[in-house]
Amino acid sequence: MKTFTGKRLHSGDPVRPVRSRPRSQGPIPCRPNVSATYVGSARRSSRGVGMQPEGPYRFTHLLGTCPVGKAWAAIDPQGRFLTVAVLEAPAAGDVRWRDAFQAAANALADAPDGQPYVYADFAADSPWVAYSAERGPGAERFLRSLGVDYQRVPTDLKSSTPVSGAAAPVSGSPAPVSGSPAPVSGSPAPVSGLPHVPWGMAAGSAPEQRTSPASDGPAFDSRSNDGQTAGPSSTTPYDSFSSPARRIKPSARPKRHRRQWIAVALVLLLVVTGGAVGLAYWSRDDAGSGAAGPPTAFPAGEPVDPGMRPWEAFPPYSVQARSLAVAAPSLVFLEVVVTGYLRDGTTGTPLRSGAVTFKRRCSGFLVSPDGHVVTSGGCVSPTEESARQVALESVAQSLVREKKLPANQAESYVRSNLPKTRFTGADPATEPTTQVTGQLHDARTDAGEGQLIPGQVVRSQPVGAGNAALVKLARDNLPSVELDGSAALQPASPVLIVGYDTGDTDTRTATYAARARLVTVADTASRGTSPIHRLNSDIGRASYGGLVLDPSGRAVGMLDYDESRPDRAIRVVLPASVLLGLLSEAGVGNRLGDTDRLYRDGLDAYFAGDEAAAIEQLDRVAAAAPANLLARAYQQNALERQQLEGTSPSASTGLSPLLLGLVGALVVALILVVVALRRRRIGG
Repeated sequence: MKTFTGKRLHSGDPVRPVRSRPRSQGPIPCRPNVSATYVGSARRSSRGVGMQPEGPYRFTHLLGTCPVGKAWAAIDPQGRFLTVAVLEAPAAGDVRWRDAFQAAANALADAPDGQPYVYADFAADSPWVAYSAERGPGAERFLRSLGVDYQRVPTDLKSSTPVSGAAAPVSGSPAPVSGSPAPVSGSPAPVSGLPHVPWGMAAGSAPEQRTSPASDGPAFDSRSNDGQTAGPSSTTPYDSFSSPARRIKPSARPKRHRRQWIAVALVLLLVVTGGAVGLAYWSRDDAGSGAAGPPTAFPAGEPVDPGMRPWEAFPPYSVQARSLAVAAPSLVFLEVVVTGYLRDGTTGTPLRSGAVTFKRRCSGFLVSPDGHVVTSGGCVSPTEESARQVALESVAQSLVREKKLPANQAESYVRSNLPKTRFTGADPATEPTTQVTGQLHDARTDAGEGQLIPGQVVRSQPVGAGNAALVKLARDNLPSVELDGSAALQPASPVLIVGYDTGDTDTRTATYAARARLVTVADTASRGTSPIHRLNSDIGRASYGGLVLDPSGRAVGMLDYDESRPDRAIRVVLPASVLLGLLSEAGVGNRLGDTDRLYRDGLDAYFAGDEAAAIEQLDRVAAAAPANLLARAYQQNALERQQLEGTSPSASTGLSPLLLGLVGALVVALILVVVALRRRRIGG
């Protein structure tokens, strides 16, 4: 008997074969074009009884045939009655029929009025599927669902004189013929008094259900080679009860093996190992970690002030807090000092004896560890007209302070002189000079030289092409952010914006701090050739050039001012795809450094509650990248949380090998039990 390789499931559960076969490429056609010879051979192989299929059951008699398979009555080793559908050669050699066979079985099982199978082996040489006989002729219903011509084997045989001995053999074995097969002479007389079995329902009227397989499996043409319509087989069906030898015998009582004692011993080993794991876990206090309770000491080291505190801006373990924690270290405060001369547009004569200086303050963010910063071009590289207007506003304010111009005439002074002046460098033919500096974390407008990082404008875009600019800071090993150029923002979608702002009125000594807010995309538009998105809220005047983040902490855009609004509020998002285009033009790539990736791993551990891993990884980041103050801040937070929970790095680290060893022993013992039980089942 062939070893049972199928899988027993609950009713309705799909079966996955234990052996894999190569699948055909592409979709399975519903009814493939096959040769007539192939169809005829399939039909001839299905006629009559032939050789009984191998399997885990005792097949008693044939119930019906079709061009691709047969339906058998069978009994399993426990004496339960089944009907089994078998896919036979040459259909079993066609991978399309094998796929359709499996798909039809699952479709019939999943249908509301379907019939689940109890056993199946779709990977066998001749795939089969078994149905409980108590629920009706499942094998017949399944073969009919394949859309092929199914013929029942007659069960009401003509009565004949019962034989007392063995059934008389037939005078000759039937040979295949080109036409319809003729019945052979000398068919064996059946024994009288056939026992009633549940699959006898197959002889009754069963509802015909032509449910197509789920994968639209192939179906052979039902016509024979000579074009004649196949009719019921005239060959006398095989009767397995014609022999006096008893075919169905009660299962022998299995012998007791030592494997049972081995299984019991292994189960005890599992219990002991599991208890040891639990004991080791709950007795960690004895390893020196101490019982959870009030802290006994303050954390070592000075608390670091990172400026931006994501755990205060949002709930500590929220998606917003994590996104902000990932990207906030890359935020940069930029200050631009523009110096030039206002001149008469016709004569070139300066309107003031000295140079005119004004400052612009905005946000930016690092896109590489080498110090490359993306920001708004309107901040670090203003147009001549924009710079001239700001210079005139600065001159008007100076005249008001000098009592040379009434305060209510300052605006008219700017409007009247704007078309009549030029803003140039020290020489009329040169451009004004620009000095760019950057600061990390909290920034001050009166910061000393040690806090300022010199920068230089590398490339900028006009407003109609994006209005983005690239600045190179004179420092490396800086934290950077990842740009997502494939992001497609839609109206009503939430985004997290991050930028600088101040509440101080005196901008000469103001402190600018990073702010974050969750806002919503209002609409999508365009500015020149560049697409833009508008937001329903903003952070403040100095936030243009700031970050627009997705939940994972990647930058999906840059903040900029909205020229269509009278107040020019910072409510425009320039997509990250435009920023990547700017970097490509400058020959600069957006990349994360090794410490950036390690920082993200440390944050993953922190937000997952793994304090030991977070402390170790974030400590390495803080040591390798001092500019990332958030790494040190989160490491200190993890230390405090670990102390409050009554754990320590040494205790967790020392316990890991023990737990791993015990868990490994548990897994090995479980595998041994499964192998022993499986061998016992097969051998018994």
